[in-house]
Amino acid sequence: MKMMEKISPYHRKHEEKSYWPPVLNSWFEKNGFRVKKQYFFGPVPFFFPEIPARIIKKIEPFVENIPYINRIYCASNLIIYERKPQ
Repeated sequence: MKMMEKISPYHRKHEEKSYWPPVLNSWFEKNGFRVKKQYFFGPVPFFFPEIPARIIKKIEPFVENIPYINRIYCASNLIIYERKPQ
């Protein structure tokens, strides 16, 4: 996603930013939350060129289900946080 932020005219025009999940998690941790569940999905980034997107889409299910690989190659993640007990 970081590469897309730099090369995509759309992303540059809208000054879109992405954040590495461990950074997000540390921000939430510092504010009294912890990760309840985290999902990594979609190795095809939004606004990606069509031809490479079609190729990557074919291996998507495999990439999404391989621990650690999915953290590197998936363009999206869903993080569910819960407030730490006090």
